[in-house]
Amino acid sequence: MTRGIAPASPAPEIDGATAQPRGRRGDDGSRRTRTVVTALAPGLGAAVAYSAAAILLYHRVLFAPTASLPGCNCGDQAQEVWFLRWPLYAVSHGLNPFFSTWMNYPKGINLAVNTSSPLLGLASAPLQLTIGTVATYDVLLVVAFAASALAMCLALRRWVRSWAAAFCGGLLFGFSPYMIGQGSGHLFLVAMFIPPIVMVLLDEIVVAQRHGAVRDGLLLGVLLVLEYYISPEVLAMTAVVAVCGVVLYAIANWHTVRDRATHVVVAACCCAVVGAAVLAYPVWMSLHGPQHIVGPPHPLSVVSAFHGDLLGPVLPTSNQLLGLGLRARGDKLVGGVVDENGMYLGLPLAVILVWLAWAYRRRGALVFFVAMTAIAGLLALGPRLVVDTRATGIPLPAAAFQHLPFLEDILDVRFSLFLQLCAAVALAIGIDEMLSAAAKRRRGTHRRERHLLTAFGAPAAVAIVAIVALVPLVPASAYPARAVTTPRFFTSAAIERIPPGTPVLTYPYVLPTEAEWNLTFQAVAGMRFRLFGADAFVPDGPGGISVSTPVPLAPSVVEHLLADAYTPAFAKAQLETAPGTPTPPVDRRTVAALRTFLTRYHVSTVLVEHFGLHPQTVVRYMSDALGKPVETGGVSAWFAVPRLLARGGLRRSRRTAHDGMHLDG
Repeated sequence: MTRGIAPASPAPEIDGATAQPRGRRGDDGSRRTRTVVTALAPGLGAAVAYSAAAILLYHRVLFAPTASLPGCNCGDQAQEVWFLRWPLYAVSHGLNPFFSTWMNYPKGINLAVNTSSPLLGLASAPLQLTIGTVATYDVLLVVAFAASALAMCLALRRWVRSWAAAFCGGLLFGFSPYMIGQGSGHLFLVAMFIPPIVMVLLDEIVVAQRHGAVRDGLLLGVLLVLEYYISPEVLAMTAVVAVCGVVLYAIANWHTVRDRATHVVVAACCCAVVGAAVLAYPVWMSLHGPQHIVGPPHPLSVVSAFHGDLLGPVLPTSNQLLGLGLRARGDKLVGGVVDENGMYLGLPLAVILVWLAWAYRRRGALVFFVAMTAIAGLLALGPRLVVDTRATGIPLPAAAFQHLPFLEDILDVRFSLFLQLCAAVALAIGIDEMLSAAAKRRRGTHRRERHLLTAFGAPAAVAIVAIVALVPLVPASAYPARAVTTPRFFTSAAIERIPPGTPVLTYPYVLPTEAEWNLTFQAVAGMRFRLFGADAFVPDGPGGISVSTPVPLAPSVVEHLLADAYTPAFAKAQLETAPGTPTPPVDRRTVAALRTFLTRYHVSTVLVEHFGLHPQTVVRYMSDALGKPVETGGVSAWFAVPRLLARGGLRRSRRTAHDGMHLDG
């Protein structure tokens, strides 16, 4: 057992009642209070330090003069703001949190196959109702960084005696290149406070076995269920890495496998029972529910592009402050998507880990986690080896996942999460071993020599190792803030003119990733209305395979007109219109198509926001069908659309002036 992932021996406890002179009851109470404060102080100090570092990363976003998001109010950021709000709205209105027609109306979206993170949405409900969903999203990013680092720091106390060593490990994991890359817009991929706890529990189940197998299995099941409701992808990766770790431990400790197998099997069965009981419905939803997809959410051609590179651990990217002239080269890895490349360790840290594993090779846990760092890095490389962006064709273990349910959709490079996790544990154990060895040497020296070693020897050496390991990973800069320019209409009393839960046609029309403003505006408005268009995985491809842009509703000319009015070239690509295809003219025929669209889908309200290239042309287009708009809160609005349509006939105002006009002319 001691050759495996053995926990560090706990520091001797001091009993205040026996270690101190007997005194008055008040004195005992004071000593007890001081003991508790002393015990909690390091952890609280680590929490404050991690929180300060996270705030520094997001200070531009948090302290912007207007509501802002990191990067932009588009793409994944806008989508995740919507996902954050939906569970709160669904639960409070008795709706299904795993399915919604509030996006992609009237078909809806299956949230069980999308990155909806319902746990984060429900847990943050009080905050959303207090400061709003956009601000809550920003705060949760800060909390995710700090909580992930703190969870790792506390988890490391299982293997290390020194709080300094645990703090370094938490810092490495919580602010690793993986976290910095995903922190630009993937909340569900930086809320990583559960994997370190799972790691501790697995050590308890497989190695220590000090508690009942049923208890530990049930606890593990609860943790994995919670992770599923944050990110099924991370749960799948956790399972893969856990299996690799158990197999590695069994190989290294083959003589104890029979003695430990029963405990592990019982715990695994209890874990499976919890998972089956709690996850049966969302898993069914993802496989067979309405708007489920056939095959993986991401097309395999997309998934296969996000693989790591063998040089990833030693080539910095533009996310690191110290590039040493190599950042441009590192930015080309992983298809040039810098934020997905979380493999960077830095050559100094890689060398230090190898040196620590050799120098303290008697410490089984240290050697184990260095080996797991290499295994996680191997998984992150994907199905075929790539070296400096050049494909070699050499098959790798990840090729086995390409066609397995729940594993085929994993972006391989995201296994770098566990590359960083295992490296953080190994570094912390190594630093702890250095400090422990230095303490033993000091206890055997002369008092004066002991003083000199304490002042200038071991602490300085350990500090140098920590600095050399961590400084190359320092982020380049804080995340940029982009204002969420929400028209006043969505936060004013005028929003109440929209009947709750009714479909609203908007310009810009929601298409990924250029025109997703309205996802955020809809969340800001408390999900009062339903939206056409979507940025989500939907089964509109051949045979029900996944696509991220829904097939246009008939008559499709309406969506083409609204999309082209915003960004013509992008809209044509998203709607799979041949390049160079002219935008349909705004004429009697297209206005009639608009009226058909509004009637067919029971649209209650039309909103035109003044964004994009041709908002005024869209206003005229809508006016021909519905009459003059109401200008309110920065939008042009048409309320009670069925009543406006019932007036009958095409509007002929200004027809002579622009009949036959093209949006791109």
